[in-house]
Amino acid sequence: MSDAAMATAQPQAERGRSSLGGVIAVAMLQIVVFIATAVVWLWTHFAAEGRCDDASCDVGQAAQANALFLGGGAFSFAVTIIAAVVSDRTGRDLAWVPAVGCALIVIAYFPAAALFNAAAGA
Repeated sequence: MSDAAMATAQPQAERGRSSLGGVIAVAMLQIVVFIATAVVWLWTHFAAEGRCDDASCDVGQAAQANALFLGGGAFSFAVTIIAAVVSDRTGRDLAWVPAVGCALIVIAYFPAAALFNAAAGA
């Protein structure tokens, strides 16, 4: 490979790594947001003396609430993984995708909490 070709190939490789690095860095934030939200979810819905243990609880609706919360998190991580692959292959900066995923995790918590509260009769 000639020196001119090496000079043009090197910045593209560095740019690709830095764009992927940006996605990975924000994905670490996304993991922290998910863990914090999951702790709140577990604390408020299951550690509070089993709010859904008595006969007045709709167990199916409570399971739907769990699926909604975990599904929102899983969807956001799946989109982040896709963005990381696209960023690695194209060199595009897609660090905004895991940031939107963070928002999606927090937003998914609220309808799931409302559904769970309705199931528990609160």
